[in-house]
Amino acid sequence: IGGGGGGAADAAAAGKATRLTHKACLERYRIASTSIMGLLRKQSPGATAEKASIDEIYLDVTSMVEAELRASAPLGGPPAPSATAGFGWGGVVVEGPLRVDNEFERRLSVGAMIACRLRGAVREQLGYTMSAGVACNKLLAKVAAGLNKPDQQTIVPPRAAAALLADMPLGKIRNFGGKLGSELHSMGCTTPGHVAQLPASVLEARFGERARWIAAAVRGISDEAVQEKELPKSMLAAKSFQATSDWGAVRKWLGILAA
Repeated sequence: IGGGGGGAADAAAAGKATRLTHKACLERYRIASTSIMGLLRKQSPGATAEKASIDEIYLDVTSMVEAELRASAPLGGPPAPSATAGFGWGGVVVEGPLRVDNEFERRLSVGAMIACRLRGAVREQLGYTMSAGVACNKLLAKVAAGLNKPDQQTIVPPRAAAALLADMPLGKIRNFGGKLGSELHSMGCTTPGHVAQLPASVLEARFGERARWIAAAVRGISDEAVQEKELPKSMLAAKSFQATSDWGAVRKWLGILAA
């Protein structure tokens, strides 16, 4: 989500703000996020939407792609790109161009048009730019979305997945940070390509049932579905404190927290 800072952000930029005097407020970003997510859902009827974070959403537009292909069948081809003029619908195709004589890649091309229309709607109606990744699964779509920012989209056909991931840092791949990433690093693997070269027996000895999933993920293969998430059932607000011996400050906050 693009946007300029204000208030505490301006003070921080001027070197005047500290954690003791200012608190970052995400309210303006939450409001913008709600508007953007709502518009994306409105503009993609029939799609499954999964909000991943304040500025990230997954959309499964399979039903929309099939509908557009059916509508274009009498013409013998995908919808005209003029519908996305001004937004560079093609973006960047990894190992492109797409082979529209291939049924799957033809569907990716329609998915790319849909992604561009959605980005266009957000820019025209809300004034925000977006990047997007278009791929056959969530893992590749997330990687693709981060490749050509800002205001661009990247399309990854399955044939390009393994080569695209091969030399990336493991941490760039969803779920490969933290403990799993550390374990793989301890085995001498710093990229998905390194992991892909490990014998299946080595992965199974170290990771057991997870070995098959790991071997597939580093090659860009994933069957994790896009899923609608339930509404939040709880809310949390927190404040960080610096160590202090100022009893006046302690009493002040105890009074606030006890109120």
